[in-house]
Amino acid sequence: MFEKNVNRIPAVVLSAHTMGLGIIRSLGVMNIPVYSVYYEKKDMGFVSKYVKEKFYSAHPENEEPKFIEELISLSKRIGKSVLFPADDATLTAVSKNKKLLENYFIVGCADYDVINKIVDKQYSYSIAERIDVPHPKTLIGDSINEMEISKIQFPVIVKPAKSHLYFQAFDRKMTIVNNSFELFEEVYKAHNLNLEVVIQELIPGEDTQGYNYNCIIENGKISSDFTAQKIRYSPNGFGVPCSVKSCERIDELKIYSQKLLSELKFNGYACLEYKYDKRDCKYKFMEVNGRFNRSILLSTKCGINFPWLMYHNLTDRNIEQIDDYEKNIYWIDSTRDLLMVIKKTIHKENFSKLVEPYIHKNIFAVEDIEDIKPAIKRTYDLLKMGLKFINKKLHKKEKRAYYEEGRYST
Repeated sequence: MFEKNVNRIPAVVLSAHTMGLGIIRSLGVMNIPVYSVYYEKKDMGFVSKYVKEKFYSAHPENEEPKFIEELISLSKRIGKSVLFPADDATLTAVSKNKKLLENYFIVGCADYDVINKIVDKQYSYSIAERIDVPHPKTLIGDSINEMEISKIQFPVIVKPAKSHLYFQAFDRKMTIVNNSFELFEEVYKAHNLNLEVVIQELIPGEDTQGYNYNCIIENGKISSDFTAQKIRYSPNGFGVPCSVKSCERIDELKIYSQKLLSELKFNGYACLEYKYDKRDCKYKFMEVNGRFNRSILLSTKCGINFPWLMYHNLTDRNIEQIDDYEKNIYWIDSTRDLLMVIKKTIHKENFSKLVEPYIHKNIFAVEDIEDIKPAIKRTYDLLKMGLKFINKKLHKKEKRAYYEEGRYST
């Protein structure tokens, strides 16, 4: 379909964890020269065989001006290239400085006023409410008060307005609370760190009721799309997806997504998350991401290489459309997923069902025999983290024993 052996301008992928690695590999297999810019040393994508050169950068949030300066310096060295932010931190920094960066790069993200409405869930839920897209009952901003909270049914979810900032602070995507005391405690902890939150009803049901809708949209028209069903989360129910399966398109998801993205005036690639609510048989909008998602390699494996399509659209100004893709292919983040399989096996869940992703056609988030270095690095980093955790626990135990012994002797 596409020429793979022609000379093409480079791509610069910003951040190199699961999403970044997926973009690097998706572009690399199309013979695009890839430069990796990473700000977390625990990332693994920058050691991929597809990376022409790697650069360690300033943190895009904590040192944004320096981060932007370093990108400009990189452009002066390698020439014009396509810039792909691969996480929320780099997406926010790049979109805020898009006008400046467009003097040096072809920037692969939307403008900041659009991205800000996507990153901040308070905006996206308000828009969903206004244009009649089904979504969980949500309390936002000024509506988070005792009178409104008294009307809601527990348990509920406390969700961040900006996911990546909340995750950095609490090491989790959201929190389930069972009563008003727990609710106000979680809201207070978030507000104490200047983090805005929304309160949302809990949609009951299994992980498999969750769906990803991936698409490229230009001027209100979706050109290529892909639907995936979530199989497992880590941690269970409310973490990040660790196993996902490609599935048939769901008409409602395309209709809702096109309405939302058009209202946002969004152009480019987006991933929208939904959950099927058995109570009223509706797909409920959960969130929208204005950058590539964790399981981006799944769509590439199934025949829709979204990073390549975005690159092609940005450089050739010619929108390509792919209408079909392979179904029932699994994507697995094995480091997280195997732990969930073990936990569910202990709880006597059906083992043959649990290992289905491993015995059917699949692709792994990190492990790839053709590109093995990222898996080796991730394993090394996890072992190092494990040893550090054990040493910390042992040190605490020794310290406690010392003080207890001292108190006993007196």
